[in-house]
Amino acid sequence: MRSLFIQSRFRLFVLAVSLLFGMAGISCLVAAHTLTLWSKQIKLGYLDAVVKHSLEIQSISILLVTLFLIGVIVLSARYQALKGKLLFASGSTLIVLLGSYAALCLYIYWNQDEIINKNNIIFQSQKAESILSEAIQQSKLYGNSRIEEINLVAPDHTQLSGWLIKNEVQEKSPLIIYFGGAAEEVSDILLPATKLKGWSVAAINYRGFGLSEGTPTQENVFNDAALIYDYFIQRQDIDRERIVSMGYSLGTGAAVHLSNHRATEGTVLVAPFHNRTDKISHLFHLSYFPMSVIFKQPFNSISVAPKIRTPLLCLIGDEDKNTPNEISMRLVDKWGGKTYTKTIAGADHFLLFTRDEAWTEINAFLADL
Repeated sequence: MRSLFIQSRFRLFVLAVSLLFGMAGISCLVAAHTLTLWSKQIKLGYLDAVVKHSLEIQSISILLVTLFLIGVIVLSARYQALKGKLLFASGSTLIVLLGSYAALCLYIYWNQDEIINKNNIIFQSQKAESILSEAIQQSKLYGNSRIEEINLVAPDHTQLSGWLIKNEVQEKSPLIIYFGGAAEEVSDILLPATKLKGWSVAAINYRGFGLSEGTPTQENVFNDAALIYDYFIQRQDIDRERIVSMGYSLGTGAAVHLSNHRATEGTVLVAPFHNRTDKISHLFHLSYFPMSVIFKQPFNSISVAPKIRTPLLCLIGDEDKNTPNEISMRLVDKWGGKTYTKTIAGADHFLLFTRDEAWTEINAFLADL
């Protein structure tokens, strides 16, 4: 009896080690091969070490997979029937494949920030020189609009910098809080924003943009959006009952989040997306992985859109190649409040900066609120 017990324990030990060898071998083989391919197009940061030793890693991985196969063959020998051998071998292989898949999911989850930040994939930060502030305030381009520099300090002591363009002479002005697109330093919107009638515009740069400090992520963009809102509703020159959240491209994610978490009178989205997961999955050829679960910065606007009951204006260009119209309409179709969609003929992704019709539609929407 004791001998049979020891043999049983030994077989379990060999099986466990074999399965671990198989999982480690397949996971490392796939990871090393994938990172080697990525290294030809993007920066990998500390993951370059994997590429540097890719040949050694793949050789060891093949050895581990071989040891797994030997272990399965040896252990399956205790089954006399062919059916039993096949069931054991296929079951072991399935466990290894599932375990390897789970390990690769964890690997993607743990290392995605390094790749995304190294390559500036999502935000594409644009810094500005300190002289920009003086140049904007002295510029005559903005007509009668008054430009005020805004500096806020986040709870983690990161300074955020941007602008308030005052288009209203009344004591309390209605306000649009604007969130820019990828690679957009928000001073770009100041001149177009002078076309608004009776509304002031707050445009605060994301972290790492303009004169703002830090590094942008979905989490701090969302937190900073709430901070910006909370600051402006306390100002005596702002009508806290008339605040509209507005986003362009990447900024639509922040605008939707703000309208879901703070009281806004309406939302303006220009070239919006429903989430960022699909684009990242396509970019890195990760469609076989549950990116909606493991991607840390999905900007999943479509998941909260049904909760928002205030009106939405969506502006899209029929020649937008960056965000196809059907992507934008997925978000619009899920919106919980009234929606107004305007497709501008012949306009591309940059319609907010190139087409006056966009501002005409925004003025009309604001007038009806």
